[in-house]
Amino acid sequence: MQNERLGIHLPFDVFSPMNVNELLSSIAISAFEALRTPIWIYDFQTLQWRWANKAARWLWSVERPDDLLSQHAHPMSESIQIHLSNSLEQFQQGKTVQARWTFYPQGQAVSVDCYYSCLSMADGQQVMLVEGSICPQQPTDRPQPTDRPQPTDRLPSENTDLDALIRDREHAEVSYRLQVEEALRQSEVRFRGMFETSAIGIGLTNLNGDLIDCNAAALKMLGYSKEEIANINFRDYSHPDDLDKDLRLYQELLAGNRDSYQIEKRYIRKNGQVLWGRLTVSIIRDSQGNPEYTFGMLEDISDYKLAEQALLEERRLFMAGPTVVFKWQSTADWVVDYVSQNVYEQLGYLPEAFTQKGFAYRHLIHPEDLERVRQEVQQHTQNGDAFFEQEYRLRHANGEYRWLYDFTTVVRGSDGFATHYLGYVQDVTERKQTEVALQESKALWQYALEGSGDGIWDWNVQTNEIFFSPAWKAMLGFEEDELENSLSQWDNLVHPDDRERVYHVLELHLQGKTDQYVSEYRIRCKDGTYKWHFDRGRVVQRTSDGRPQRIIGMNVDISKQKEIEAALRQSEATKQAMLEAIPDLLIRINRDGIRLDFISGGEIKLVCGANRAIHQSIYETLSRRLADQRMYFIHQALETGKRQVYQHEIEIEGALHYEETRIVPINVDEVLVMVRDITDQKQAELTLQKQKEILQAIFDHIPIMLAFFNEQGQVELINREMEQVLGWSLSEWQQSNRLVESCSDEAYYHQLLACIRAVNNQWKDLKARTVSGNLLDTSWTTIRLSDGRGISIGQDISKRKRIEENLRQRAKLDRLISAVTQRIHQSLDLDEILHTTVSEIRQVLQTDRVLVCRFEPDASGLVIAESVREDWMSLLGRSMVDEGLIISSRLQSYADGQIQNTSDIFNSDLPESYIEILAHFQVRATLILPILRSETLWGLLMVQHCAEPRVWQSTEVELLTQLSNQMAIGIQQSELYQKLQQVNQELQHLATHDELTQLANRRYFDDYLDQEWNRMVREQSDLAIILCDIDYFKLYNDTYGHLAGDECLARVAQAIGRAIKRPADLAARYGGEEFAIILPNTNSIGAIQVAQEICQEVAQLKLAHAASQIQPWITLSLGIACDIPDFTTSPQQLVNKADRALYKAKENGRNCYHIA
Repeated sequence: MQNERLGIHLPFDVFSPMNVNELLSSIAISAFEALRTPIWIYDFQTLQWRWANKAARWLWSVERPDDLLSQHAHPMSESIQIHLSNSLEQFQQGKTVQARWTFYPQGQAVSVDCYYSCLSMADGQQVMLVEGSICPQQPTDRPQPTDRPQPTDRLPSENTDLDALIRDREHAEVSYRLQVEEALRQSEVRFRGMFETSAIGIGLTNLNGDLIDCNAAALKMLGYSKEEIANINFRDYSHPDDLDKDLRLYQELLAGNRDSYQIEKRYIRKNGQVLWGRLTVSIIRDSQGNPEYTFGMLEDISDYKLAEQALLEERRLFMAGPTVVFKWQSTADWVVDYVSQNVYEQLGYLPEAFTQKGFAYRHLIHPEDLERVRQEVQQHTQNGDAFFEQEYRLRHANGEYRWLYDFTTVVRGSDGFATHYLGYVQDVTERKQTEVALQESKALWQYALEGSGDGIWDWNVQTNEIFFSPAWKAMLGFEEDELENSLSQWDNLVHPDDRERVYHVLELHLQGKTDQYVSEYRIRCKDGTYKWHFDRGRVVQRTSDGRPQRIIGMNVDISKQKEIEAALRQSEATKQAMLEAIPDLLIRINRDGIRLDFISGGEIKLVCGANRAIHQSIYETLSRRLADQRMYFIHQALETGKRQVYQHEIEIEGALHYEETRIVPINVDEVLVMVRDITDQKQAELTLQKQKEILQAIFDHIPIMLAFFNEQGQVELINREMEQVLGWSLSEWQQSNRLVESCSDEAYYHQLLACIRAVNNQWKDLKARTVSGNLLDTSWTTIRLSDGRGISIGQDISKRKRIEENLRQRAKLDRLISAVTQRIHQSLDLDEILHTTVSEIRQVLQTDRVLVCRFEPDASGLVIAESVREDWMSLLGRSMVDEGLIISSRLQSYADGQIQNTSDIFNSDLPESYIEILAHFQVRATLILPILRSETLWGLLMVQHCAEPRVWQSTEVELLTQLSNQMAIGIQQSELYQKLQQVNQELQHLATHDELTQLANRRYFDDYLDQEWNRMVREQSDLAIILCDIDYFKLYNDTYGHLAGDECLARVAQAIGRAIKRPADLAARYGGEEFAIILPNTNSIGAIQVAQEICQEVAQLKLAHAASQIQPWITLSLGIACDIPDFTTSPQQLVNKADRALYKAKENGRNCYHIA
């Protein structure tokens, strides 16, 4: 594995201290020993140091290599070991981990940036290579005495005066201790200040739970003084309902099963009020590790809990239906500061009406409810409630009272007094009116409705008549009239093998021995096949003596579920067979180390005392060291959510075994432990490691170029990597100056010479020419040996450069494709989605033409979206199949998700005729991707390069595939949206228009009149209403019949509609033979003109009316009312005026109009 900073690759298994000096050549020893950069190699599996150069040994004040190699991890601090353990998985993935550590060579504080990387040897063993970079400044997290020796940029020389060095070190240590003591005193003062002024409650208790000390914030939360709370046990002010959970966690903390815990619990304050708090407790131990005190931090979350409860109720309200939001002042009249815009739809008032000066909300409340509402508001406010609910009647804008449900939140200031109220109001009038009817029918149909649209049956036990719903019959393939409603019919359909069991279960429920009847059985369909059904029912009516009289139930088709259950049983059997075949020991363990399940024993021998029983602690089967190690990795897996892998030794039946353990988190409390015996593998590794020649393997196989040169710059030695990369052998380098030939030009040669002579341990990227003349991207650094010779270290970074460039291009494509995808999902317009997509794709890929072809029912393949360069012809609107641009025989392959990738049509296996067609349409390279919607071929995404051949990159194909999938989603969303719009328009029309006359119905007339009335109030303009009534229509019906009467109403409605000219005018069927017309911005003169046109249109119909007492054809009587609306009048008053005018017209002899 290659180190990303040095490029070093070590293929050996382990560094053996006994043969390092024997195997290192004098040149290599000098090279690494002379480096002023600390470098060392560490075996993190055996926790042993393998090698370190002089600069690294100086950091630990170790002079000789043997002194370091004889130690086990003593120079490395515990914090560094933990960091490396946590980074183990990153090492094994080939990543470089960086960390800054502080060392203290000879009493000096030295900060070192360490780069850790994992090196793989030829046989797969891994060790860790560490390269350190000494920072120029001292670390600031440790006190630095001014007279303490400062680190230098050189190592101590061989001739350092030892006595003087010891004296200096002792003097520095005394000075350092004095400054540390002063720093600790200052730290204590700062801590006490932070403790007392912290906004979070902080407390210290003994192991019995008695409070020893706490800060002001804690006292304020609980309401006690410092004297009152002294030595009070935390159990005394804990809420009883939360105490058990707190005590359980507290005992686990004292037992050492956890280091800390956090809990949300309730406290009883001194005044009896309940306080919600978030408590975090940790343990304080003495120098021996024994628990001494507990340290707690308490945060007041009462407001959060109240807000959470209120938000849940608010969410329920908004989910329930239209809700009007009010904000009232906390005054006696409840002055409205804000009301939501939907108040008009619910209560008929404009929002401005509530907030105008002088308006009071209480004036709208029904007089019988006002005092009750006032008392409830006052009581809840005084009790300190965060919210409350009310129901009362409120006057609608049309004058009638509506029942409202009001959920009110009390908003309080810092002093606890209410500042205002926030209410969520719903109209529940219909609920109030239908509660009685619903209560009567609820018992009868509630259980049936639980079927959620599945088959429903209703059995009269006394007559054996059964009502089967159409859905029940349809599930079996029958039409509604193909099955009779009888028990014998159902009995005949039940599978013979299930019939006795079903009747037994049914009889138990009829006798009252079960709460409900539940059964699964097979039932015959119309085609003779059987389906599995789930049947559930309940007796809803019994006779006075308790005999069942009526039972209602529902029936669900569970055939698919039965198939899935069978498949799951087969899958479980397969999984069990696989578990029995693997050699690993598989155990399920919880976070407390208790074995919950013994999944597979594998080929692992169990230690003495272990058995396959569950609920056995790992401490009962493993040594304390191994159990602690396993518990550590179990907790790591649960906390990080990542797999943990480690190896260990274990003695079983007197023999030493090596095991590899993998721990995978299952959920927040459980892990799966997999143990594998790797004894044979370890023994093989130990045998092989003795046979390696360490430095020779480094020099021969390290994936970096090494060149040793003398003081005159002549190359003395190169390694195999340099020979393979540049192509010249060592003899060729020694015969002539190949450095000139390896440079691209003379200027580059001098630049390379300057880099070699600089010897500054810095890497520089250079272009190098190989023996074949190719230019490579390389990176070089040079080090100088003590004898004047140098070592140039280089590596081929061409692949890295290509990867970096590819990554930059891929990132650019990803960003652009992401933007296109986002725009697709932001629009529901299909044309916009398609045109945006093809335009962006062409810009991203820099190609000539991008098309979207959609397949019509005739499979013609019409081009519906296109983006094309100006130089090339457009194919928009063409049929791709008819034009021959798509081979119809390949449509099935597209439907199967296949992609057509053609980089050059003239060098492909395409049919000759197809190539000619493509060439005619200027296509040279093409990429065709299917657009599938619900596994059906909706269309094709076609990318065409016209100017020249083009090799489509895998990243381009991958990204276009993703984009075609996103297009399919966008297309489906757009089509669903269009269908929804169409359905909504149809429903809106049905809800607002009369089916017979196709005019607006009475409900829409009332809504529109309120709307125009309010608009005319704002504009202070005229509003006119005409009420029309067909003269002697009852006699018409008696004479010609009701069908003719309906035809007459429809034709009169059409005539009225022709007389209405303006879009704002509205004609409606007001009731029976009566019609109404709303004329905004119309005075009495204009209304009379419209009335005359209506009469003319109706007269032109010449509809015969022999029973009429005034004319032999149909005539109308019309009443006209006109007014300028204001807040003192209402729309109903205008309607009443028009109605009186209508009756006046009838009194005047009919077939005329009268204006009020």
